[in-house]
Amino acid sequence: MKKKNYILFAMPFFYSCSDSSPLEPIPELYLIEIAAEQNNISAYDYKLAMESMAFRCYGLTKAITNKEIKPNIEKEVLTKEFFDRYQKIGLRFLLNRYSVAQNIDLQDYKEDLATNTNELLRIELAPIIKEYLKLIINNYEKSGNYFKNDLIRNDINICGPLYKEMGVYKD
Repeated sequence: MKKKNYILFAMPFFYSCSDSSPLEPIPELYLIEIAAEQNNISAYDYKLAMESMAFRCYGLTKAITNKEIKPNIEKEVLTKEFFDRYQKIGLRFLLNRYSVAQNIDLQDYKEDLATNTNELLRIELAPIIKEYLKLIINNYEKSGNYFKNDLIRNDINICGPLYKEMGVYKD
């Protein structure tokens, strides 16, 4: 059974369990932390799981804040405003988790950070953003509601509080 937990958390949350999307719901942070504390995953896999979570959260953020997404429902308007407000925190979280997982000291690469960040975002985030946008737009076409989807709602409920907590500690 430990092997299944290990595989769950070591995967980059980008494999298929449904016909509609290759994205899996982001596991709750406490589940990843419990697995690490109980040695169900290695320190390296914990770093990769956190890096994957950061990529997914920022991909979701970029999809929700996309200019094509124009919600009319109050809850969706507030969701879009929230993620727009927390974009910088999401990017900071992504860069931090990426640097930890890849053993990169961001201070050593400060001059190249803008270039490397743009390349990283273009290559790694593009497919995640594209998949979220596809889901969001498909939801809207079917129901008139952008975020009425279990996977999207789950990921909003994971990433939103995480960003909000980090916002308390921002510089």
